[in-house]
Amino acid sequence: MTLRFRLLRLRAVTTDGVYGADVPFASGLTVLWADNTKGKSTCMQGMLYALGLERMLSPRREIPLPHAMTSYLNTDSDKRVEVLESSVSLEISNGEEQIITVGRVVKGTTDTRLITVDFGPLLTEGSVGLRRQNFFVLDPGAAQREDGFHHFLEEFLGWRLPQVRRYDAPETKLYLETVFPMFWVEQKFGWSAIPAAIPTYMRIREVHKRAVEFILDLDVHKLEMQRERLAELIAANAKQWSIIRQVCCSRGRQSGGPERYASC
Repeated sequence: MTLRFRLLRLRAVTTDGVYGADVPFASGLTVLWADNTKGKSTCMQGMLYALGLERMLSPRREIPLPHAMTSYLNTDSDKRVEVLESSVSLEISNGEEQIITVGRVVKGTTDTRLITVDFGPLLTEGSVGLRRQNFFVLDPGAAQREDGFHHFLEEFLGWRLPQVRRYDAPETKLYLETVFPMFWVEQKFGWSAIPAAIPTYMRIREVHKRAVEFILDLDVHKLEMQRERLAELIAANAKQWSIIRQVCCSRGRQSGGPERYASC
């Protein structure tokens, strides 16, 4: 279950030229330090956006990045310039040291539901001739279909997300948006509870417990699902037996059987 960030790239094409930043991540602890309004949250949210995980913050399909990546930015000389195009790229690796680079448009002509994957270290080594493939996010099937990015990301990470119970349906997959909040501390609310917010709109029962159990590789959810399936089977058998008993009693009374059928 290894995911390592290698480099984050933010780019904004403006009326005054290209602005942006490259944030490298070495092995071990990386600390992002800067004064307020200097882009720390933008970097963090940019990584979530690059991975198509913005709906872990809100069920609305809104881009979680500030105006510096979506509409305008203020230069060092306090000049306000319009953002024409912008994008986020993130180079990551898995436990087998396989490296991919994911890219997603923030503002531009490309559909923001598309995530482009270059199979190699495009940002750190500038590799050319890499295989490239587009995947989709946000739309239904992104976690199940082969061309869905979260389906691809799950396989890339070597994860096997379990089936869990829902309030309004029998079972569903434990989506990535419910797992990643365990690795994310929101600066305003996250220090009072970790995670500060975990998506509940997916209607997953006890979603906090299911996410923790998956991360710790516990069998609790499997055993609970087995118990629930057995309880449902017992209830179905009891209902079927009640129907059969009523039919037998009814036929017994109709045929003039023993008096005990009258009390059925």
